[in-house]
Amino acid sequence: MHRLRTRNITIAFALMIPAFVIYTVFFIIPIFDTVALSFHRWNGIGRIPWEFIGFDNYRALLDDATFHRSLINVLIFFVVSVIILMPISFFLAYLIYAGLKRKGFFKTVFYFPTILPMAATGLMWVLLLTRSGGAINTILGAIGLPSDIHWLGDMQLVTWTVALVNAWIFAGQNMLFFLAGLASVPTEIVEASTVDGAHGFKRMWHIILPSIKESFKTFLVLSITGSVRVFDIIFVMTGGGPGTASEVPATLLYRSSFIHNQFGYGSAIGVVMLVISLLGAFILTKTFNRMDK
Repeated sequence: MHRLRTRNITIAFALMIPAFVIYTVFFIIPIFDTVALSFHRWNGIGRIPWEFIGFDNYRALLDDATFHRSLINVLIFFVVSVIILMPISFFLAYLIYAGLKRKGFFKTVFYFPTILPMAATGLMWVLLLTRSGGAINTILGAIGLPSDIHWLGDMQLVTWTVALVNAWIFAGQNMLFFLAGLASVPTEIVEASTVDGAHGFKRMWHIILPSIKESFKTFLVLSITGSVRVFDIIFVMTGGGPGTASEVPATLLYRSSFIHNQFGYGSAIGVVMLVISLLGAFILTKTFNRMDK
């Protein structure tokens, strides 16, 4: 028995080694390299050695107005995720859960934007949001609303616009998280609550929502990490503009490292992004754990 147990443990570790090696090479080592590089100045040329400058890159970040603006834009993406994307995703999931006719068709339709190439989706929305002749402004004008809105050119409006487009893209993906949570709600509890007179909002508030709080927890954690690392939709639709109005940490990292050849500064931005993601996920997890007690 002892020999069999030892053999099983050995086999288990042997099966884990390839995944551990891949994880270490492509995830753990790059993180440590990025942290180390953030304390140096380097222009990306391999033969030129790193120049140690201590915390200068982090001090520069504290004084960088563009970086401050990028953090505000991250907050905008997170706010849009919580107040718009989360309710819409849950509503779509509940429609399917509640027995929407042809739910297979609608599930595909709701999820379809998520699988479209991000570049194509971004370019499509750029055309739709064009100030002159764009479909959105044309529709607004047809129903008597202001039709000269510069969706991607107004410095106060651009980040909110892209964040809403981002919510449209990922509503279907997050619908699946909530749909999985709804599918796990015991039907016996729902039927018993119906017999006891809990209908509509009461059943939703007292039975369904408490039963799927793990889905909300997952959504919020993914929203934090997704907001911090958002890049492609901003890069395609605005490039961080106009000016630096829609800049986010990931686009600033890209610009600093690969355009201005300030790889140490870019690494410092990456480290801050990692810290914000981990800290946000930790705070949310602790908050949910307290609510469970």
